[in-house]
Amino acid sequence: MFNLNYIIPTKEENDILNRLDQKYTQYSEIWVYEREFLNALILREKPKKVLEIGIAAGGSSVIMANALKETAGELFSCDISHTYYRNVTKPSGFIMKEYPDLMKRCNQYLGGIACNFMDEIGNGIDFVFIDTAHLFPGELLDFLMIYPYLLPNATVIFHDTSLNLQLGYEEVWHERFVVTGTICSVIVGEKYQPLVDFNKCSNLPCSNITAIKLTPETGQRLWEVFNLLVHTWEYSISENDLTLLVKHFEKWYSKEAVDFFKRINTFQNYNFERRWRSSHPKESEKSQEAIVKEASEISQHIEKNISIQMFLKNCIKGIMPHGLLGIYRKIKSKLKNIACREEVMPISNDNDNYDYDKIVVQFPNDNLSKGKMLIDLANKLKGYAVNTWKNPGSLIVEEKRLFHLLAKHYFTGEGDIFDAGINLGCCVEGFASGFAKNANYYKINKQIWAYELAKFGALRGAGYDWIRDIIKHYYDKPKDYDIDDGDFSYAELVRRNVAHLDGAEKVKLIIGEVMEQEYPDNIEIMFLDLCKTPELNFAMQKLYSRLIPGKSLLIHQDYIYPGTMWIRVTMGYLAEYFDYVGSTPIDSAVWLLKREIPQNVLNVDPYSAFDFHKIVHLHNYWNHVFNDDQKAIIMKTFDLM
Repeated sequence: MFNLNYIIPTKEENDILNRLDQKYTQYSEIWVYEREFLNALILREKPKKVLEIGIAAGGSSVIMANALKETAGELFSCDISHTYYRNVTKPSGFIMKEYPDLMKRCNQYLGGIACNFMDEIGNGIDFVFIDTAHLFPGELLDFLMIYPYLLPNATVIFHDTSLNLQLGYEEVWHERFVVTGTICSVIVGEKYQPLVDFNKCSNLPCSNITAIKLTPETGQRLWEVFNLLVHTWEYSISENDLTLLVKHFEKWYSKEAVDFFKRINTFQNYNFERRWRSSHPKESEKSQEAIVKEASEISQHIEKNISIQMFLKNCIKGIMPHGLLGIYRKIKSKLKNIACREEVMPISNDNDNYDYDKIVVQFPNDNLSKGKMLIDLANKLKGYAVNTWKNPGSLIVEEKRLFHLLAKHYFTGEGDIFDAGINLGCCVEGFASGFAKNANYYKINKQIWAYELAKFGALRGAGYDWIRDIIKHYYDKPKDYDIDDGDFSYAELVRRNVAHLDGAEKVKLIIGEVMEQEYPDNIEIMFLDLCKTPELNFAMQKLYSRLIPGKSLLIHQDYIYPGTMWIRVTMGYLAEYFDYVGSTPIDSAVWLLKREIPQNVLNVDPYSAFDFHKIVHLHNYWNHVFNDDQKAIIMKTFDLM
């Protein structure tokens, strides 16, 4: 018998969830249908004492605390880290501060595994939400730590129970996220999942969240749960956490169970060392004394590197594989890119297969030459891992590389990055990922201003149907649903995509009509992918007064594209103020502002002010810098008139 129960949230239950200010959705790591499921279960079960393990930014905390207002319940949240794992400058659960009325129901315990806090939290827990490592032994140990404190009929929810199967997670390591799905199969109890229409959600093989309502039989069948410890572990437990776990288990479980855990831990650590030595024969020949000495030298080299410091701190806490050899191996891997910065490798014009992780370029001092070199790199680099970026979009890979490289190597913080028309966040992902790797990331007090209307309207063509399908899936809309309706907004999806980026804390996301928003005072890099009409193009032209002479780059995404002749007319009109830098094979073209543009010049819209012959002349002004294929694309504009 397929003994699975389904939860269908009611409109009244969803209304309670939707009354929340949507700020938390920028950081929430659970999908809409999962939020509704979690909210509905709390409203139905009416728990008085809820335990959350794994806080991250605090998105789930907000959902549960909001529902607990209806049940007069209290939330106890634990996280192994004091800081948000995606941005170590923010504390775990930071988004809760945006909801002061909910904070009085919340208690946070940070900086350790759950057994550190369970005696203080106490018994009588009737509802649990677990969303932590996703790797063995992760959530398995979480459950064993908290089980003695649960009421016999408590409800336990595990998140990411099918993460290893979901489309879009194409990196190999996601295939190892199996612990949550496995433990849900083993724990005895009544199982619940949201009812998902898989005809609409074709990229979901099954629900990604599962609830288990415990029964008296659960405690009688714990051997099956303990026996999951024999699965291959993906990380080892630090000595400090191991001591705590053994002491905790000795308090609540039989000697037989504790001895079983200790033996499995010993053999898992042996397997870590064996696998590492077999794959690193040269390093394995080194004595521990030599390893310690080399690690000490390495630590001096990275003393001021915050990201590596946080990495080492995580190793010590046991989040990453622990132990001398494990730390040594991970440090060596992490430092590969840092060490190679000290080597300057020449760029060969006859080699278009650069290894991005190994080469370091000696950039020229002048910005025009530096910009040209970065565009050349963006067009030539092969195997650069832009395909691992998550946000979909219509950019070609050369554009993604270019934005990453510009934010990493060109951007100095003299002004902000202006990114207008981000759609689902593909372009801003390029800028944010590059900014996150900028050597002066923590010194630059500037932002990426990212603008998006988040409404399709009738302007987009049929070529954007695949993006429409993504949006319809996210909002659980039927395939024939019209998202071109002017009232339909996909802002929540944009917020989610931006919130998950490396460097997201540097992104200032602005949803709404761009002409009605505020703008940065000085713009260092300006990327425009919204000049689809002459009116929008002219509105952006007026902002060129905020560009910095000799420094600012202007990138028009629709320049090498038929049908947007007003963009080319404008650039012809302003030709004396710009130097051409380069372009990607299609679409994007880049200019450097060489001198300030007078305001009276910017106040003229050449596309509407001049006669047709003048417009044609301005339109063709820059044609000589493009190759024949690019010029053919540009000149198709006249075929469309």
